[in-house]
Amino acid sequence: MSPSNRDHPVSPERVAAGRAGVLPAEEAGRLAGLLGMLADPARSRILFALVSAGELCVGDLALVLEATEDQVSYALKMLRLAGWSASARTVAWSSTG
Repeated sequence: MSPSNRDHPVSPERVAAGRAGVLPAEEAGRLAGLLGMLADPARSRILFALVSAGELCVGDLALVLEATEDQVSYALKMLRLAGWSASARTVAWSSTG
C-alpha cells in the first residue's frame, strides 16, 4: 500500500509536524547505541556515581558499585568506546562517538 493510499482520514498538518520532529535515521541509530550502553547496570551506575561524586578512580568506583576493578575497568572502556567521557564534575556523551 502506498503512503498516500490510506483507508483512514489523513491530517496533512499532523503528518508534516510528525515528519518535522522525527529523528533522522542516523541520529536514531546513535541514540539506540547510547540507550544500549545505558542498559547495562554497571555502566549506568558508573555514570550516576560520577555525576554524584565528580571524579572517582577505578578502585573507588569498584567500592561504590561493589564490583571488581576488572569489571569497572571493562565498563569504563565500553563507555569510552561509545563516546562517553568523564572529567572534573561533568559526564558527557559525544554524538560523534
